[in-house]
Amino acid sequence: MVEIHLEQTPLAHHHLHSNSEIESDNSKEAIMISECPTHTQLAIRGELSEKKFALIVKKVIGIALPQNPCTASTNSKGDRILWMGPDEWLIILQGADKLHLKYELGNSLKNTFSAVIDVSNSRSILRITGAKSRETLMKGCSIDLHPRSFKVNSVVNTWLAQARIALHKISESNYSESYDIYVHRSFADYLWIWLQDAVKEYSTKI
Repeated sequence: MVEIHLEQTPLAHHHLHSNSEIESDNSKEAIMISECPTHTQLAIRGELSEKKFALIVKKVIGIALPQNPCTASTNSKGDRILWMGPDEWLIILQGADKLHLKYELGNSLKNTFSAVIDVSNSRSILRITGAKSRETLMKGCSIDLHPRSFKVNSVVNTWLAQARIALHKISESNYSESYDIYVHRSFADYLWIWLQDAVKEYSTKI
């Protein structure tokens, strides 16, 4: 009999959801750092010059592939596609059956020069939100994150505190910015500890 595998996020052992409920700082200066729930993550490779490739992805996923470098496409449900390179994207979907979706997308693209890989368990998605979120990231990242240069739905592959990441700016308001940090699960603990230390000088909510 096959044992049922219970999927957990890379930081599940920290019981982050319980910890976040203990803190109750509602100041606009507060920073919240958290790990996002497990989502379906599919890496897809293909050529935009092959028009059928982009059309099929949009039909199956419901979101158009971002064609401009270092950008993301999103929908109202929180699903997104991140540009990862000239012929590579990362699809992140909430509540999707990843095995069925991978099969459906792969089967639909079988006559194109493409590849679809399930990478759902390879990364942790850390989220940092608050007035000092940009300043916190700047402590370990050399990318210019000023809103003039790094706008909402900007994406970049870079380094944060010597860990390789993909950084996606998901929102911005007058007093707060939010970023998702995609880090390989082997570095998730390290980067979580680094972030906890980096926000100590601010009012934090973890």
